[in-house]
Amino acid sequence: MICVLDDFIEKTSLEGVPIMRADQLSSSGLEIDAIVISTEHDESRLYQNALLTFGDSLPILRIYGEPIPVHEPGSEGRDRVIARLLDAGRSRADAEWLADNRTERHDASVGTLPPARTEIHIRRYTLAARFADNAHVLDLACGTGYGAALLADLGAKRVTGLDIDKACVEYANKYHARANTSYAVADAAETHLENESCDLITSFETIEHTSDPSAVIAEFARVLKPGGVLVISTPNDLGLTDFHEHSLTPDQFRVIVSSRFDITHELGQIPGNEPVEGDLPPGIFSVRDSGLKPETLLAIAIKR
Repeated sequence: MICVLDDFIEKTSLEGVPIMRADQLSSSGLEIDAIVISTEHDESRLYQNALLTFGDSLPILRIYGEPIPVHEPGSEGRDRVIARLLDAGRSRADAEWLADNRTERHDASVGTLPPARTEIHIRRYTLAARFADNAHVLDLACGTGYGAALLADLGAKRVTGLDIDKACVEYANKYHARANTSYAVADAAETHLENESCDLITSFETIEHTSDPSAVIAEFARVLKPGGVLVISTPNDLGLTDFHEHSLTPDQFRVIVSSRFDITHELGQIPGNEPVEGDLPPGIFSVRDSGLKPETLLAIAIKR
């Protein structure tokens, strides 16, 4: 056994065997013959994350659960992801770019991630959509633009999608343009939008990538109208990665958001269809009322 694979690392080893996340293992240089997943609780999520990281390059074996067919939509390796994108009308160059960068860039409208991961992203936007009716929405770190387009389709008056990655913005303009959407390149801490020009801001998996999360929150407060709504998420203390400059605990996340906003809902999210709490999308729940450990932290907050 080379290592123990886990998503939430609370200690570095188990009886002398190192504990790693899938992304750490993939970049470790260790020679791996197979991955064996053995847990009664999170096996499906760990399987999907391992599949996303390693694709078809290694056997991934599950001890407790039924095997997931390799043809399950979203579970394909690079070539199959490219084929799905081509079938969806993407150009060859765009399909290859997205397939090669799908650990950080994806298009949930096509299914470039395993289904459980796709659902997580879509459900955050459906949660935010309840505040989007007839609103000017800013989707900050919009990525490939599928979420901004979804908000536009679900009743927003106008949606501005901003991302620091020019390639993402070009993709969004090409495939997710709507009459009431616009996409542009901008830094999260310096959007150049007018003061108090937005009714709603959505920003999912953003602040952990930035050098100064508090500056990003201050920028959100600047561009939101008084009483405007912020729907924001971050991984739950996932640890630092090649892409994440911060790893926020629930308390740290709460302090940063509440520096400029009044938090009305502290929520957590896990993959899958449970728990279903009230009218919240599946997998999203109140962290204060649940003993579950969220994979992702979510907050709905109002500008003071």
